[in-house]
This record gives sequence, structure tokens and C-alpha cells, in this order.
Amino acid sequence: MLLGFVLALAAMPAAAGILIEPAPAGPPGAADGGARQQTDGEPPAEAGGGHPLVALIADADAVHALLARHVPGMVAPPLDRAALVADPPACAAGGAPPRTRAILVGAVAPHPSQAPLAGPENDVGLLAASLAARGVRAADVAVLTGAAATGQRLAAAMAGTLAETRCGDQVLLYFGGYAGRYEDMAWAVRQVVGGEEAYAPLKRHMEEPPAGPKLEALRDPHGVCGGDEDCMAEVSADLAALDSFARARSERLYLLLNNEDESFLDVVPARMINDYVTAVRNRAADIAVILDTSYASLADVAGHQRRVDVDRFWRRDTGPPPDQPDGGTGEAALTLLPDHGDFAALYSSIGDSNSTEIEYDRGDGGKKTFGVFTFRLAAAIQNRDGLTVRALAESLQAEPDAEPDLAGGTQRYRAEASDPDLVLLSGTASLPQRNPIVVTRPAPKRGAAAVERPEIAIEGFVDGASPVGAVVIDGAVATLDRAGRFAHTARLKTGLNTIGIVALMTDGRIHERRLDILYEGDKTALEGEGRRYAVVIANQNYAPQTGFESLTTPFADADALTEVLAARYGFLTELTDPGGRRVPLVLKDASARDIQATLHHVGLAVGEKDTVLIYYAGHGEYEQSTTNAYWIPADAQHRVPFTYLSAAAISDAVSRMQAGNVVLISDSCFSGAMMRGGAGGETVEAGEERMRALLKMAERRSRILISSGGNEPVDDLGGDGHSVFARALLTGLREMEADAFSARELFDRYILQAVAANADQEPQYRPIHKVGHEGGDVVFVRRDGG
Repeated sequence: MLLGFVLALAAMPAAAGILIEPAPAGPPGAADGGARQQTDGEPPAEAGGGHPLVALIADADAVHALLARHVPGMVAPPLDRAALVADPPACAAGGAPPRTRAILVGAVAPHPSQAPLAGPENDVGLLAASLAARGVRAADVAVLTGAAATGQRLAAAMAGTLAETRCGDQVLLYFGGYAGRYEDMAWAVRQVVGGEEAYAPLKRHMEEPPAGPKLEALRDPHGVCGGDEDCMAEVSADLAALDSFARARSERLYLLLNNEDESFLDVVPARMINDYVTAVRNRAADIAVILDTSYASLADVAGHQRRVDVDRFWRRDTGPPPDQPDGGTGEAALTLLPDHGDFAALYSSIGDSNSTEIEYDRGDGGKKTFGVFTFRLAAAIQNRDGLTVRALAESLQAEPDAEPDLAGGTQRYRAEASDPDLVLLSGTASLPQRNPIVVTRPAPKRGAAAVERPEIAIEGFVDGASPVGAVVIDGAVATLDRAGRFAHTARLKTGLNTIGIVALMTDGRIHERRLDILYEGDKTALEGEGRRYAVVIANQNYAPQTGFESLTTPFADADALTEVLAARYGFLTELTDPGGRRVPLVLKDASARDIQATLHHVGLAVGEKDTVLIYYAGHGEYEQSTTNAYWIPADAQHRVPFTYLSAAAISDAVSRMQAGNVVLISDSCFSGAMMRGGAGGETVEAGEERMRALLKMAERRSRILISSGGNEPVDDLGGDGHSVFARALLTGLREMEADAFSARELFDRYILQAVAANADQEPQYRPIHKVGHEGGDVVFVRRDGG
């Protein structure tokens, strides 16, 4: 089922989920019978005359009363903001160890006419079991389902959890159920108020543009009333109702709780969740909000947090970009205090897209329904220690597509955070290592199983402590018999396929096993589906007023590298940004602004299947007092560090890139101090396993630094018209005997020995920490004839 809310006037479609029938494209016309007609956009003046804006205010008062009676959460959220602004307790040294606290809400039936959802209560049970498996105490988990899944009970749970939260704790707030946009809610009210006449004021306000000039004019009573004191008093008295209604209409998302009253809807606006995020962070605690519902990203937690924490934001989407932007209320945000915690938000849908449920065969002939997103989330929680927001996003991204939504599209997920390396469930218990999933076909192998056809039959059984409830293979429900034996035929893509097998046990435990299957492991598979971009920066000529001497070789190095990367390896040196503008990627004598703008455009354009190579040749500096390393732009001033380009700025640019693989090659003084990181990179043995090893490297996300030296000056000459480092790099790219090789192989075989033997400098190869490296490497693939 889908999880978008619209009160159903007719029977719900079998595949529907959280919906109050979709809002009409425009306001009702002739079908509204006796509804008042308008010709100039103004509401009619009341009998006896009066300014039409006064009538609009009177309508606002009526609308406020209407909503307060039938949908009170739209105008007065059940959790009062005043409860969120109390001074947090001071952090005490040596206090109690951090704890994970959770509020899990599963709402299935927001109105008697709405088809109840089958999944949310199962989802909450699965998440509760997942948290218990990780050692989270049952007393720290508030489960709100059935009669407990109401706005008041949610508000009480949020207030209680906030009061108990201490420095270093982590709070998990989960909602699964129906959600509606403002326009959905407004049309739904028509069905619960009991008649068109009562609904008429709200209908007129629905027709007013969201930023209509009349609504703004109402904030100037003198201008509206022309000095009439009685009129001004009436207008001023009604402005509170107007403000309340304005907040309700600016809200992009409402969560719907359980309710059996036909004349009532129990809703919670997203702004209540957003204020709660700030309140938890103000207690120096971390919070993760998880929404498994349609239109989930319209809650826009990060957008709200950017208003109070503008410098910290990270986002990762799965699937194509959304058709519509997100947005939130314009209400003033709570103040974020110093020494605050971090936040993360995970959404099962982006923009106006839907969230889906799926039925799983239980093996005993029965079925059980879960939200696709929550099922995958629970599997990750139960099977991955040290799970960061970034790793979770990439895990969700790697999963095969679920069933399409009603529009025929693919469910898209979003993760956003103040810190992508925030560890979810930090400090909780590790899970048992025994895996009860046994694969009997294909036969177990140490490496990837190679096959000749684009499909493979997978069979096995689950030997767990409790019976198996369902098995999912490669995103599809496998056949399962009463003995726990499963079978499924999986389709394969060219190259290395990592197929996930997930077993859900009846006690809520989830087990995973992954198979590596190699289909047609040739050079074409290594080239992959993405594009390869080369950003080449050469700063050679420094004006006398900069205080830096000009260099000799950067232009020649850049020209030669651009030629070999483009001609032999298919790298692009120009890209088209999302706005259609062509951006050159080869920069000579570039300013700091030029470099940062280019890296920004690359970050906007590349996707997870792409590879980015960034090469810099020019001056570098190292500041002993701060241990900061810098590239020196062509417009920098000597001994004025704020005119340099810091390693932190470059690291931030790399962190924003969604590319699967990024290699940063820096030929400058002190380049080894540019990025922090440890030793890394796998060696690749010769023989039949070589292609499989390279495929595995290319599949894993990588962020690699190759520098011309460590924390020391490096030579500008010595390489026959090139720097010593550039000559070694070019030689390796031109002479490497294999058609496909890793960046580590290039470094070990050509760069390290040649540079160390011919100059007083030692090149470095290492992963870059805290920008998304996950053990992969860049694999260079020579074009045919290159």
C-alpha cells in the first residue's frame, strides 16, 4: 500500500496506502451547488457593507474555529512550544553512560472511512525488536500503536523523553502511517465538518494564493480600516486567528494519528517534530527522525535546522531527483544553544512521491506486511555495527528497487544530517556473529562465483533459533516452505553483482548474507555505467605582488595529463551543470574563487556511478602553528593564510561530491599534509582473480589522496620538462602493462620508486578520512586503442 492520506469518498484502490483522496487540481466549481461565486478574487463584503478585507479576517476567525474543532492539531499542535524551551541540565563530567531512547509510532487508521494500513504496527514491532537486539532497554522505548497512537500520547511521550534525555544520549523518533499535505488536509475537512456552508470560509481561504497580498495587507489594520477605530479594534483582535491559520497553511506536511471519530482528524504538524529536534539537540544529545510515509521529505528537518545551524548540512538521495522542491513553515525557529548535539533525518519518500508497503510470505501459507523502507532500515540496524548516517544512506541506495508506487515510479529515499559520520545507536551492544542463512546453490566459493548467463538460481535454508518468517533475495520475496527452505532466481548485470539475502525470523530478528556473483567480468564491466571527470588545476604564474615565485612546469604537466586522461582513459574535461551551463574543468592560474566554484559545480553534477580525478600543480604551504596545509591560488598573498585554499575547504568540496570514486592528486609542497588518513589500498595479485578484485574495488566507495611528497617542499623540475612527480605519473599512465589497474598499483609500480629515487621527497598514497571512504579504489581502464 501507499502511505499518502486523502479521505476516501469511494473505495480505496487495492494498492493504496496513506491517502485522503487526492486533492482536486483546483477549487470546486459548478459541482459546489450553492457555494458563493467570486469574480475578482475578493470575498464578498458582509451584509450592510464593510471593507472586503474585514470580511476576509472574519473568515479567518471562522476558519480558525473550524479547524480548532475538527482538526485542532493544524492550529494548536499537541506539544506546546513552551515545553521545549526550558533550560537544559548542565553536562556533568563522569555522569551516567549515554543511553539510546526511542519513540516508535505506528498509526494505521486516521478516519473511519480510511482503509487501514497493514504495515505500521508490524514496522514498530520490528524496530522495537531491532533495538532490543542491540541492547536498548525496553523501558527506554515508547511504543505507540493502537489506542496509544494519538497526538496527545505522542506529545506526552516526546515531553517525557526530552525530560529524561541527558548529554551524550541519542533519541530515535520514528513515525509510520498516513501523512497529508496542507491541500489534502483542507479538502479533507470538507468531509468532516458536516456541510458546504460550514466549509465555505476555508474554501475561500484555499483559493487565496499562499502569499496573497490581501493576507499581508491584513497585518496593517490602519491601512485596511482607513482610520476607523472600531474597524481597527476588530481587525487587531482577529489577527491572532489569522496568524494561526497562516501557520497552518504554510505547513507542508501533517502526520495523521489513529482516530475513530468521523468528525475529527488527529494530526501533528511537521513543525512540532522540527522544534523537538532543536530541543533535543539543546540537551547536547543527538536525534534521528525517521519517517516512513508518503511525502516524507516535506517535513524538511534539515531545512528547519539550517535556519539555526547554517554551517552544517549533508544530504543523500536515492533514485532520480524529485519533481518538486521541499519546503517548510516560515514560523520563527527555536534557538539552538552552543554545545548542541547532532541530528539526522531519514525519509522513505521525496517530495510528492509515495511510500510503499509489501507483503511477505511467511512460509506457513500466511502473509505479513511491512513498509519497504522500514524493513530495510531494521535489517541495517540489526546487521551493521558502527552504522553511520552516510553508510545507512548508501546501504539503502544499494538495495534493488521495491515495487513501484501508484504513479509507476520508484520509491526514493533521502538521508540528511548535520554530520554524515554520526553513528546511529552508538554505544549499543554488538550482535551475535552466527549467521543461520545457509546457501546451497550456487556452491560456496572463497571468491566471487563466475557465471555465463545473466541470471542465477539461488537456493538454501535458514537454521535459526526461531522459525523463519520471510526471505527476501535481491529485493524480491523468495519462495519459502515450512522447513525454512528458500529459492529464487536473480537477474544479473554485467560485472560484479552483490546479491543480498535477508531472513526475517518470527521473533523479529533479521539476518543477512551477501553473495558475490561475477557475470561477464571483462574490461567493459570495469568501465561501469558512470562518467569519468578530470579537474586539472595548474598554477604557474604568480604576480610579484603575491610574494610567491612563478613556477616552470605546472602548465606542461597539466597539458600532458589532460591529453593522456582524455585520449587513453575516457576522462571528460568539461561538464554540463544541472542548469545546462557548460563548465570547463581545466584551470590555469586559477584564483581561490575559480577553484572552489569549479569543485562546487562538479559536486552538483556527479552521481554515485561517476569517478572524479582532481589534479593540482602549484605552490603549497604549511602553517606550523595551526598544522593547516594549503594550496596557493594565483591571487593569494604571501603570509596571508585567509587568501589561501585550505585542506579543510578542499575536503568539504570532496565530501559534497556524490561520486562513487574520487582521487585527489596533489603536486605541491607540503601536499602530504593536505588530508588526514591512514595507510590503505589493497594490492592486486595477478591471475584469474585479478579482475574480480578490481571489480570489488571499483564497486566500493573510495576517497584517495596521492601526493608528490609528505610534509616537505618538492621539486618543480627534474622530470625532463615536467616535475619529477608528474613525469612518474605520466609514465605510469602511458606504460602500465595492464589495461585495467588501481590507483594503488599505479602508485606502487611507477610513482613511489621513481620519485623517491630522483628527488628528496617521498610521495604518499592514503585514503582520506571522514569524507566517505569505504575501502574501494579508483580503477583506471584503458580505452581500446588508447
